[in-house]
Amino acid sequence: MKAIGFFLMLNFIFPSSFIEDVKIERVSENSSLRIQDNYSGRNSSRAFRPVTKYIVLHTTECSSDQSSLNGVRPKGKCNYLVRKDGLVYRIIDKNKISTHAGVSVWDGVYGLNENAIGIEVVGSYLKPITYAQKVALKELIRQLQSIYNLDDTKVVTHSMVAYSKPNKYHSVPVRGRKRCGSQFAGSELRSQLGLSNTFAYDPDMKAGRVKYQADPYLNRLYTGSAAWTKGSSIKVKTEDDHIEADGFREIPKDGKTAWAIAGVENNISTTIYFFPDGRVETGNNLDKSQLESLPTGTKVLVGYIYGGKIKKGRTAYKVVGRKWNYPSTFYRKPDGTILSGDGVSEKEIPSGSIVFFQKWSS
Repeated sequence: MKAIGFFLMLNFIFPSSFIEDVKIERVSENSSLRIQDNYSGRNSSRAFRPVTKYIVLHTTECSSDQSSLNGVRPKGKCNYLVRKDGLVYRIIDKNKISTHAGVSVWDGVYGLNENAIGIEVVGSYLKPITYAQKVALKELIRQLQSIYNLDDTKVVTHSMVAYSKPNKYHSVPVRGRKRCGSQFAGSELRSQLGLSNTFAYDPDMKAGRVKYQADPYLNRLYTGSAAWTKGSSIKVKTEDDHIEADGFREIPKDGKTAWAIAGVENNISTTIYFFPDGRVETGNNLDKSQLESLPTGTKVLVGYIYGGKIKKGRTAYKVVGRKWNYPSTFYRKPDGTILSGDGVSEKEIPSGSIVFFQKWSS
């Protein structure tokens, strides 16, 4: 198996309070999973994942069960939510896409929303999860691994898979966009959750798909192996929720120039500019002077394919395939408004709409 060579034992450095907590507990082997339906309103219309390759573990970074539920349920941002008392909520059907991973890649698989189940655990990456959460999470992972035939190397964290596309802080793709769930990469906690393997290195960093770990905290968290942290630490901005949710960046909020928004990808065909006057252009059709003087309000998609117009005989499905109703697919209607594929029906997409979809394949 390709992944086997990637995964050997790696110890992680945690705050002392964290180490004390995870070393003294043994999680029960004999406990039933308490689980309830608490589905998002988007569940019924959300597309099915074509394949399930990973389980991605997150922390909600909220202090309470209710605030965490309020954060993930409305937009269907995970498949499961694990409360502090161990009760598990189903938010999006386990076979459907939830928008939990955002800009992500692991072992060459991009866009893990479309390839992975997302589990949110109430709490912070800086604090231990409760014993009840460990018991529930252990059983939930075990069941999902059995259903989807996933070995322990396929259970990863958001902090591991998230990356930043080129932007005003760095001109190349780098790790360090998210810290959430980082404690689930540690060997002690993984052992308590019934997971035998941790990770020797970042396969995408080794392959050059991402260039280095740009977050000093995550640099310290991992042991300092060059394969995890090669390259100098630089300033990295955790991407705002609007970028996580809809993929768009805007001049000047996210950068004053095309280079600041998209780095080395600013002038290629998979970077798309939406001008305030209604024009839509790909980066390869704009000259240097235009890219350096984008008007205020210009919106930008990075890593997208310009799919052309939807019209009679050229339906959304014919252009995009199964991704036509994915949350990551967008339609620019003739009146200039943007429609997400999330929950849309083909009848809602007017003739003349232009479709844009992510360039990687599931």
